[in-house]
Amino acid sequence: MSANHPSRVEGRLAVLGGFLGLLLVAGLMYAAMLQIGYQRDFDRIADRQHLDSIVPLPGRGRIFDVRGREVAFTRSSFEVEVYPTLLRDDEEKTGSGKRLARAAGLLACYSDRESADIAREIRARPHVYVFAADMNYEAGVRLRDEARRTGLDNAVKVQLTKTRLYPYGDTAGSVLGYAIRDSGRTGIEERLDQVLTGVPGKIVVQRDGLGNNYRFPAYPDVQPVNGADVRLTLDVDFQRVAYEELKACVDSFAADGGSVIILECGSGAIRAMTDYPYRDPRRPVEKGDTASFRCRAIAQSFEPGSVFKTVLGLAALEAPNADRLRATSFNVASGVIEIGGKKIHDVHPAGVQDFAGLFIKSSNVGLSMLSMMVDRRTFYQTMHRLGFGEVTGIELRHEDPGYLDSEYRKAPETMSQLRVANNAFGQGLQTTLLQLADCYATVANDGRFVKPRLVEEIRFRDSTYFRAEPLVLRQAVSPTTAQTMKEILARVVTEGTGLPAVSPHFTSCGKTGTAEKARPGRGYADGEVIATYTGFFPKENPRYVVAVSVDNPRIGKYAGTIVCPTFRRICERIYGFDRDRDEWCSSGAGVAAK
Repeated sequence: MSANHPSRVEGRLAVLGGFLGLLLVAGLMYAAMLQIGYQRDFDRIADRQHLDSIVPLPGRGRIFDVRGREVAFTRSSFEVEVYPTLLRDDEEKTGSGKRLARAAGLLACYSDRESADIAREIRARPHVYVFAADMNYEAGVRLRDEARRTGLDNAVKVQLTKTRLYPYGDTAGSVLGYAIRDSGRTGIEERLDQVLTGVPGKIVVQRDGLGNNYRFPAYPDVQPVNGADVRLTLDVDFQRVAYEELKACVDSFAADGGSVIILECGSGAIRAMTDYPYRDPRRPVEKGDTASFRCRAIAQSFEPGSVFKTVLGLAALEAPNADRLRATSFNVASGVIEIGGKKIHDVHPAGVQDFAGLFIKSSNVGLSMLSMMVDRRTFYQTMHRLGFGEVTGIELRHEDPGYLDSEYRKAPETMSQLRVANNAFGQGLQTTLLQLADCYATVANDGRFVKPRLVEEIRFRDSTYFRAEPLVLRQAVSPTTAQTMKEILARVVTEGTGLPAVSPHFTSCGKTGTAEKARPGRGYADGEVIATYTGFFPKENPRYVVAVSVDNPRIGKYAGTIVCPTFRRICERIYGFDRDRDEWCSSGAGVAAK
């Protein structure tokens, strides 16, 4: 028994050694697995503990007018917030309130208020006290450094922010829109948000046990890329004139609002587009409220009334029977015509009129007669070629295409006589003010339809990324038709409803429109109208189209007395400061003929 004892011990030792050996091998295999199989996971955990990244934000691109004046830019500033609970804790523990007093004294150095008043305001706030939402950069840096030096930086937070500024406020607000936290919400800011927004950078830092950050050389810095700059076709001088005159008109006639467009005929460049009233983008915005910032000149369609009569005139001059129509006399002495069981009236009986007289006297009865003599397909095709019923493609979102009866596209010959007659004087269809401006620009351009545009140039890193050029989309009507209509529209101003638009400095062409205000699905609003005037000047060398529309004026009755004087004043002010006026007011081939 004793002889076998050593052998049993040796056996047990062997088993134990084998077991320990297996444990060692298993441990080595596990360690190898951790090193090889989970290396990336542990690296990520270590990086989260010891590495941090700073994201330098890019600068948002600037927006300029056509002459290079800044109309939107970003300014760096500081927001200062105070956390009262971190100051009150000290007051409760010691009963002295020294930190609160020191914080109030520090903030008083950057304000015109007394420290006692600031301390009282801090005590009144349960969580956060906003001391300054837009402190200038230099003062913010000094306050931040002083808060750190005095140990108040945990309770007095000084954070760098970027504020988007619009120096011209309401004047250009409807086109520019606004941006919040580097995100465009409406207008050009929204439409070109991807162009204006840059690319953020990245700086990786290493954090020690005390929380201090140091540059980590193994990771190269990625610098932010600023957004591109945009130059618009708008001219601030034109924009200011349009806004001031529109405001004066809306206020004088107690209207709900209005819009003005100034369009350069030959290039399609929009020199001014404004609405009134319009909320200044610098003022606070209610959550979810964007409708009030949309540009009504392109986003709100309306029944245009008599200003649309020019379209039927162009269609008649393009029709196969144009010569017979121009030679026809129209007896509108009764001032009323019945079509489809409905009566159409003139404001004033106009006797017997020739073709031009229908437009000069703005006879609804005469235009109704003319509509029955013009092929309906020709009428529809003319509307379509002039851009009605579809968006213009302007560089803004929420553009309204307007409204034309679908039967015009399918089978215009099936349209009732009454519906066509209504359309002839601008009822039963809807347009935007920009569409009307395009139509009259086509007449000024000898029948060529030029695409309207708001963007002149986009520049990125000091080089031109995009530059717009005038784009003629089509020959909408013949040059002869356009010239004939130009002569008629000139007589509308000198002999007809546009007489208040006459200026001693130049000859203009245009047409008035006073339309009952349509209520969707509810007919027409009792006593409410939309007064519109669209024209161009000068007649012999057309340079600018000016379109004015005023919604629901409570004083005054007709467009001639409401908006024609506004058109005249806008044109005269443009004439007064345009440096090229001697060239474009002289006789001969003008911009539209180049």
